[in-house]
Amino acid sequence: MGVYRCPQCLNECLFCQGCTVEHHEASPFHVVKKWNFQFFNQCSLQSLGLSIQLGHPLGVPCPNPTWAYEKGFTIITSHGIILTILHFCDCGLATLCPAQLLQGHLFPATTIDPHTAATFKVLWLFQLLTFGSKVSGFEFYTTLVCLTDNLGEPTPVSLYHN
Repeated sequence: MGVYRCPQCLNECLFCQGCTVEHHEASPFHVVKKWNFQFFNQCSLQSLGLSIQLGHPLGVPCPNPTWAYEKGFTIITSHGIILTILHFCDCGLATLCPAQLLQGHLFPATTIDPHTAATFKVLWLFQLLTFGSKVSGFEFYTTLVCLTDNLGEPTPVSLYHN
């Protein structure tokens, strides 16, 4: 029985957990919703078992994957801030971790042991808003936090330090 749907996908039918994960291998940054028989709750694809493998084509498993960060890798996307499971390739010919992120269209927050990255799409959106509307980095980040969850639920760990 299907209880999951994805507001970002065109098909808003209800799917089972396995089908939801399978449908989102190419869209791992979507945030799905789970029907709890009263209303839809926000749910991460990470909690359903989806992980991202860098360094190999989509669907090709790495024979020697390494965890990017055990507590979850933070991805800043154009529709919010998500925590995901990310694996780097550690095969013999693998590139450095920051290079693998860049090849996956993710801009690492740091080049040394990254735990956070932003999608190229969200960086492009920030550039357009900054040039066109003079939106500050803090205002943009606050908007992304609200997009992530605007109901007072536990919010992502603040990446801004006072």
